[in-house]
Amino acid sequence: MMAVGWGSGAAVAMRILLTLFAVALLQLPYLKLLGAVLLLWIGVQLLLPRKAKRTSMDMKICCRDKDHTHRRPGDERGQRNRSGRRAATA
Repeated sequence: MMAVGWGSGAAVAMRILLTLFAVALLQLPYLKLLGAVLLLWIGVQLLLPRKAKRTSMDMKICCRDKDHTHRRPGDERGQRNRSGRRAATA
């Protein structure tokens, strides 16, 4: 019960302090303009088409759909055990 009181008090105190800090920051010249420019740049970036990036999930789907695996150089079978060493061949 006491922890709830301390937590609530700390939350109220932090909100008051952070509000005062935000008010002090907004008094700085051109900070609002800088924020507006930043928001405009973010909005434009969201509207522009993005290039498709290949992710590791795409590679897993690629390898599952085709009959091959991505092999490391010098690894004939493309299989390694958990320690990273080549698996024994039969």
